[in-house]
This record gives sequence, structure tokens and C-alpha cells, in this order.
Amino acid sequence: MASAVDEVARFLEKHGDVWVVKRMDRLKAAADRGDIESISWAVSESTGGMGSLKDRQFGPEEGDAADNAQFRELIENVEQTARAAALAHGVRLVR
Repeated sequence: MASAVDEVARFLEKHGDVWVVKRMDRLKAAADRGDIESISWAVSESTGGMGSLKDRQFGPEEGDAADNAQFRELIENVEQTARAAALAHGVRLVR
């Protein structure tokens, strides 16, 4: 899961989104420490609404349709790996 989150952070870093990069770096650090809360945090980031990763879209000045498609794939990977981690660690998810 941590590597999936890191992929998102590095993608956003290339697009200049420093605030979300910082948030993703904190999430990755929590996952690397084995913080169980990072699992539900990752699911929330990848499935949530306003302010979540899923809410992010790249406009013409930041990228193109291919960037949006790649970003969606990265987000789906965060969700899938977080759900797998939840299952492996017996974490009940609300979403």
C-alpha cells in the first residue's frame, strides 16, 4: 500500500501539487510505520469526495486526458492495496 501511495505522490509532484504531495508523504510514512489507521486513511483518500484524491482533476494547464486516466489508475491501485491490507489485518472499513 505504501508504494501505491508513493506512486500517487510522485505523480502529483510532477504536476506541482505540493499540498497533496505532503499529505501523501505523511500517509506513506504512517503506512511504513505499520500504523493500522493508514489503511482506512488510504481508502478514504481513494474513494472519498471533496478534498480526496478522487476529487482531483487535471485541467489543460496541468496535463491532459491521459494524465487524468493515469491518475485514476494510480488511485484505484491505492484503493485495491488498502482494501487488501485491511483484509490481511482484520480492519473493518466503513467505505
